[in-house]
Amino acid sequence: MCIPKPGHLIESIGWNKLIGSETNTGPILVGTSQGIIFEAEISASEGSLFNTNPDQYFKQVHSLEEDGKPAPVCCLEVERGLESKYFIVATTRKRLFQFVGKLAEGSEQQGFSSIFAQNQDLLPSFQEFPVNMGYSEITFYTSKLRSSPKTFAWMMGNGVLYGQLDYVRPDSLLSDVQVWEYTSDIDLNHVKPISIVLTQFHFLLLLPDRVKGICTLNGQVVHEDVFPEKFGALKKMIKDPVTGLVWIYTEKAVFRYHIQREARDVWQMYMNINKFDLAKEYCKDRPECLDMVLAKEAEHCFQNKRYLESAKCYALTQNYFEEIALKFIEAKQEEALKEFLIKKLTNLKPTEKTQITLLVTWLTELYLNRLGQLETDDGKQHIFLETREEFRTFLKSPKHKDCFYNNRNTIYDLLASHGDVDNMVYFSVIMQDYERVISHYCQHDDFSAALDVLSKHCDEKLFYKFSPVLMQHIPKKVVDAWIKMGNRLDPKNLIPALVNYSQMGSMQQINETIRYMEFCVYELDVKDEAIHNYLLSLYAKHKPDALLWYLEQAGTHVSDIHYDLKYALRLCAEHGYLQACVLVYKIMELYEEAVDLALQ
Repeated sequence: MCIPKPGHLIESIGWNKLIGSETNTGPILVGTSQGIIFEAEISASEGSLFNTNPDQYFKQVHSLEEDGKPAPVCCLEVERGLESKYFIVATTRKRLFQFVGKLAEGSEQQGFSSIFAQNQDLLPSFQEFPVNMGYSEITFYTSKLRSSPKTFAWMMGNGVLYGQLDYVRPDSLLSDVQVWEYTSDIDLNHVKPISIVLTQFHFLLLLPDRVKGICTLNGQVVHEDVFPEKFGALKKMIKDPVTGLVWIYTEKAVFRYHIQREARDVWQMYMNINKFDLAKEYCKDRPECLDMVLAKEAEHCFQNKRYLESAKCYALTQNYFEEIALKFIEAKQEEALKEFLIKKLTNLKPTEKTQITLLVTWLTELYLNRLGQLETDDGKQHIFLETREEFRTFLKSPKHKDCFYNNRNTIYDLLASHGDVDNMVYFSVIMQDYERVISHYCQHDDFSAALDVLSKHCDEKLFYKFSPVLMQHIPKKVVDAWIKMGNRLDPKNLIPALVNYSQMGSMQQINETIRYMEFCVYELDVKDEAIHNYLLSLYAKHKPDALLWYLEQAGTHVSDIHYDLKYALRLCAEHGYLQACVLVYKIMELYEEAVDLALQ
């Protein structure tokens, strides 16, 4: 243990923010005017401010030098990082030292001597500047009480060194450091800076007769407050960590600064140094400022040939649409133009129908151009498939469904002009324009696909329209589909398709025609005379064995008959079916004719 020697004035204290309490400081660091760093602990007991033997709580742990001689320890700061790592910052008149080390978990109460011991074998990390003004001062900015500082500013002979504190770096706490050099009115021979305070975006520099405010983002002096001589020379400036108030005192007065709306113009400074994310963060509640930031970011990305990022930003601005689109067209950046149009379309209100129509049509043209380019390049098939899927997602977008429907003929024309049949069929399905889809399949002899669409959507009118051509090529499948539709189809409307091919078609088509007519008569119990007459004609021409059976089971009384008796008689007579004719005469109650014919 060691006791501070006479003549060792205490210059600085590094407080222990984690362990200290109202009655006990916990292990702290004390810096003296002779360059010695002591580890100490001070306790308060009842009836006495300090313990009776304070010397027992002091232990020398390190000493600092400049130019081979002891140098006063102007400032001390202790901070804890991740995984029990501790950072100790100590400054002399022109040097800034850093000590980095780990304390074993739970050993914080034992103090910091082990950290200095870990650095004994190596020279401690320090930064040095040539000018010595006799003292220095370091200050830190902490956003919340009892949290770790985020930034620092060190006032020394050459100016103010300031930057960020990075607790992740293995060997140094300081990052992004830069030096603000003193302005011409600060002459270290006559006018020295006295004190420094750091806020979120500025540091305040105290001079004998004034206070200067310097922005840490751009190094510009943004505030200067001159104090009247009647109050005397300024002595010291300090910031209250709890309230954020800044206090300045002279020999005759005390002044208070209350910092308000410090961040109001920060967005512009971040924008000017191209830190656009931070700029947007600080103006998100001010639309006019946010628009300026987005426009600047978009232009910055464009100039650096980051066209897609530029397009996304431009789409969020209020800049003239035509000017931006023209920029991308002149730069021959179709992908960026497409991205811009998509983002712009997303931001439009449903009431802006004209603009939506314009963008939807333009985007369709761009997609088709791109697909046409990729389709012929065998090496880019995966990109082609991705782009096609993206285009189809765009076509079926629920948000723009009405626009596509109202302008479907324009879209069809665009698809046709590019010869993109697959996507035209896809779009037709989305628009529920099944007639166009079925026509396409029929034109390309894909009759099964056409029937699949018909069967899936069960549109009776489409069945009536396309059955004739389908019956010609796939009669069995068509009849199966008709039977599946059951009562939803009116057999009379299908007769044109059936008559055509029963007269000139193959035996398969005739048999399928008879199968469907039998289904209508025997399963659906259709009583329509035309259907029964047609079935009779089919039996007479192609299935005579079934003719007599049909006549017999159809009934023997006129009121039960659903076919035309005269037509049936003529049909049977033409084909020489005498037995069938006799049966018809009987039903007609023409017994004499029936007997005559029976005798034949």
